Amino acid sequence: MKPILKKWVRLAAVLAAFAAAAVLAACAQSARPGTVRALLCSPEKFESLQAARTPSEAALVTGLSIGGTELVQDRETGVYYYALPQGAQGDVLSVSFAGKNGTKLKILQDFEGTALPSGGTVQLLAYTKTEYQTLQLVCTPLPILSIWADTDPDRIEKSPDVPMSLTLYDNRANAGMPVVQAAGTMHVRGRGSANYPKKGYRLKLTHTNGSKNDMALLGLRSDGDWILYAGYAETEKVRQVFSAKLWHQGCSTDNESGVPNSNDYKFLELFLNGRYWGLYALGYPIDSKQWQLQEGEYAYFKVDPLVWEPEQDYTEGGKTLGYELAGGADQDSEDERVWQPLNDYYQAFFSAEWEDRQVLYTLADEKNAIDTWLFIDLIQGVDQMLDEGRLYNMYLVAKKGEGGTKILYTPWDFDRTWGFVLGENNTNYLGLEPEDHVTMTLNPVEKLIAWEEKDMIRAVYEQWQVLRAGAWSNENVQALLDGCEQDIFASGAYDRDYARWPDSGHNDGQTDLSDFRAYVAGRFREMDSHIQGLLEK
Repeated sequence: MKPILKKWVRLAAVLAAFAAAAVLAACAQSARPGTVRALLCSPEKFESLQAARTPSEAALVTGLSIGGTELVQDRETGVYYYALPQGAQGDVLSVSFAGKNGTKLKILQDFEGTALPSGGTVQLLAYTKTEYQTLQLVCTPLPILSIWADTDPDRIEKSPDVPMSLTLYDNRANAGMPVVQAAGTMHVRGRGSANYPKKGYRLKLTHTNGSKNDMALLGLRSDGDWILYAGYAETEKVRQVFSAKLWHQGCSTDNESGVPNSNDYKFLELFLNGRYWGLYALGYPIDSKQWQLQEGEYAYFKVDPLVWEPEQDYTEGGKTLGYELAGGADQDSEDERVWQPLNDYYQAFFSAEWEDRQVLYTLADEKNAIDTWLFIDLIQGVDQMLDEGRLYNMYLVAKKGEGGTKILYTPWDFDRTWGFVLGENNTNYLGLEPEDHVTMTLNPVEKLIAWEEKDMIRAVYEQWQVLRAGAWSNENVQALLDGCEQDIFASGAYDRDYARWPDSGHNDGQTDLSDFRAYVAGRFREMDSHIQGLLEK
């Protein structure tokens, strides 16, 4: 090819590229930003704009932003989701979009005021001179978490970990970073709950070099490990979060060592691979970091719900049957010295006779033991202590203190509480009544009360009064429930979760926590009477 011809070919290619770019720009421009108030449109005007045009076969809007934040869109329904900033003047928020050149946007004002309605769904109209497209926008007061996993969500299992990236839309008024991005891995968590269609997840945040990336998400503690609680089976979606907050606020550091032994949660709405996934609660796990384990201190976790009987051998090769180490493994897990504190604990409980009842005071951290005994009974924690010989969904931490090594109880997993009991075949839900008690038999407090030890009964009574005047007061309990009710129902997330998972635990038409509030109030009245009765015996 002659040089001059080559030049013309190159020039033609350049011109073609520019032409293509111009076409693309004409078809996908970002509209000039407006405000929510400026885009509001009366129902009559909204209808007239549609009537004068035909429905567009292609999308007129391909991306929507409010307040400078690009919104999450459900790839199946096309619905946009916006995490409303707390305390923001919603009517002056900027609105912009990407789409076909010449497209305009209107917001149907079928709601009170001029700000976007919290918890509501608004209708949008995108239109040109000849075509229109209707859109839906969900305005949630909850944070939004969008996760993209490197595989189909249905293929995520307990193992192996799946690479993922996340974007968290933190809409708290005091959020330092309204949009948080991170990468890491994820896997399914839970035992029986792992078989539900809507699953819980464990997230691990990492840097590009693979090291742990600790981040303080939604104002919770800084951590690289996070839990997403699904609450698939639970009807009101409140028990895990509410119970965890009661323990967190009332009992977390109430032990000889003063170490925190609780976690906390925040509700949010989850997207997974561009699909709306429902109402979840984000929390950090309970782990060895917060127990501040020193040399010779260990945390144990029961992985097998077997029930032991008196005089039964519950050890094998020096190791306690059914347990795994959850922290502090500075020696081989098969070393009897690692398991000795836990074995001593169970040996004391399963001895036929105790010559000296004072040994009970040496088994567990007394303050923590009283709190745990009260808490498990209050919430009716059937997953923690249903049968003689079973402590489940509870870490047993061997901590050195006054008088030697003692067990520190750390309960977790509170979905089967407050009357909610899983029945046979993981399908039947059998209810308890507020008058029913769940006794933590493998707690020295229970044994000492049964033997009418006056000092322990007095200590239990006094601690109950302390808790009822503080974290477990009627006022604080109602405040916690108010917050949960706002997050679950006023946000509209309960109904959206129900629509997404119609076979999950829901009450069709439920709009608040009134029934649950009544149950909780009844349970506290029963406990007040029960504890008073112990003192009066």
